[in-house]
Amino acid sequence: MNKDYFKSLIKKNKKLNIVLFIAFFLSYPFLTILSFGDNPGSVKMDYLYLMVIITTLILPVYNIKMFQSKKAIDTYFALPIKKIDLMKSTLVYTIIQISINFTFSFILGLFISKLWFGFGLINIVSCILVTILSITIIVTVNFFIVEKCNNTLDSVIILTSYHLLLLAIYQGVSQFARNVIPASNGFIRTIGYADLAFILVHFNPYTLLVRIFFHFELIKDSMFHQYSEPEIVFPYLLLGIQVIIGIVAYILLMKSFNRRKAEDSETLTNNKWTYPFIINAFTIAIIMCLDFARGFMYYLPLLVIVIVGNLVITFISQRKIKITKKTLLLLMSSFVVVLILSKIAFHTNFFNLAYSFEMHDTSIELIIVHKIDDGGPGEDTITTYIYQYELAGSEDDKQMLNEFQKEIVDEFYDLNKLNTYDGKGNSVTINYEDGQNDDQVYTYRIKEPQILSLLDELEKLGYEGTLINEY
Repeated sequence: MNKDYFKSLIKKNKKLNIVLFIAFFLSYPFLTILSFGDNPGSVKMDYLYLMVIITTLILPVYNIKMFQSKKAIDTYFALPIKKIDLMKSTLVYTIIQISINFTFSFILGLFISKLWFGFGLINIVSCILVTILSITIIVTVNFFIVEKCNNTLDSVIILTSYHLLLLAIYQGVSQFARNVIPASNGFIRTIGYADLAFILVHFNPYTLLVRIFFHFELIKDSMFHQYSEPEIVFPYLLLGIQVIIGIVAYILLMKSFNRRKAEDSETLTNNKWTYPFIINAFTIAIIMCLDFARGFMYYLPLLVIVIVGNLVITFISQRKIKITKKTLLLLMSSFVVVLILSKIAFHTNFFNLAYSFEMHDTSIELIIVHKIDDGGPGEDTITTYIYQYELAGSEDDKQMLNEFQKEIVDEFYDLNKLNTYDGKGNSVTINYEDGQNDDQVYTYRIKEPQILSLLDELEKLGYEGTLINEY
C-alpha cells in the first residue's frame, strides 16, 4: 500500500466522508436520541447494519470507477506507484471508510442508550471486530467482482447479479425437487430447503455480518426484557469459510488488476466471469424451475420468460440485440438436460432420495387434516386430528413403520404417473420430535383409507396413540 496515495484518497473524498458520517449517525445514534424518553435501549440497529450493507455495495463501485475512466486511467497508471499498490490502497481505504463510521455510530449509540455498561467489554469488542472482519471480506469480494467490469453500469449489474446468484441456485434446485416429487414428500424440507440453504449461506459473504447482528440483538433483547442471556454458538465453520473466501478473492483481485489494461476502460465488459457466466447460470437456474412433470402448458410461460430474459441481458451486455449460436445452443441443451433429469428423477423416486426417512426413539406426533367433499362449491368439511404417540417398539417395529412410509411414497408416484391422483385435500404430517436436533417432519397428501391404514399400522406395532386435539 502506498501511504501518499492513501492520503490523497482521504483529501479527495472529504465531502463523501462527511455524507457517510451523517448517514451512519442518522442510522442508529440519532434514533436513540429521538427515543431517549422511551427506553432508547429498545431501539434496534437494523438501519445501522443496513447502512453497512449499502455502503459495501456502493463504495466498491464508486471507488473503482476511476480505473474504469479513459480520462483518469492513464493519469493513475502514469503515477510513480506500483499498479498493485493503487488497488491495495483503494481497497484498504474503502474498508476503513465503512469500518470507522460503523464503529463510531455503534459505540456512540451504546453510550446514549446506556447499553454500554450492561453488555460488557468482551461482547462489544467482539461484535466490533467480527463486523470489521466481515466488512473486510465483503468489500474484498465486491472489489474482485467490480474489477472484472470495464464501466460503471456493468459494475452495478454484475455485482447485483452475483449477489442474487446464490438465491437463484437455491430456488432452481429446490423447485426442481418440488416438481419431481409428487404430493410434497416431506424430505424436501431437508434436502430441498434446510441442507441446501445451510450450504449456500456459508458462501454468501453477507451471512457473517447478518449473524453477528442477530447475535448482538439477541443479547440486547435479553437485557432489555430482563430474561437470561441466550446461549449462542459462535459460527466457527462459517467464519473459517468466509475468511478463506476473502483471502482467495484478495489474491485473485490483485492478479486481475495487475493485468488490467488502460485501453479496456469504458469498453464493453467481455470477461467470461461477468455477463457470459451470469447469463448461463441464471438461464440454467430458471430452467430448473420448469415443471416438466405436469405437462407443456405448465412450463411454457416460464420458458418464454427465460428466452426473453436471456435476450434482454444479452442486449445489455452487448448494447445491441444479438442472437448467437452459443445462446441458442445453451438454451436448447439446458432445456433438454433438465428435461431428461426431471423425467429420470420422477421415475426413480428422485433417485431414491424420496425415501429419506429417519426414525427416532422419541415421541411421534401425527397431524391429520381430513377434507370431505360434501358436494357443492365451498361446502367442503375439514377436520384436523392431532395424535400423540410414544415410540417404544423394537428396531423391527420402527423398520415396519419406515416401510409403511415407503409404501405411501410409491403410491404417490404410481397415482401421479397415471394422472389419477385425487387426494381431496387429505394429508398426514408425521413429526418425529427430537429435543437435541431439528424435528424431522414428513408431510403427505393421501387418501382416506391410507390415513386409517396408518393408524391401524401404528396400533399393530404397539404404539398407544392419544387424540390430543380435534378441530
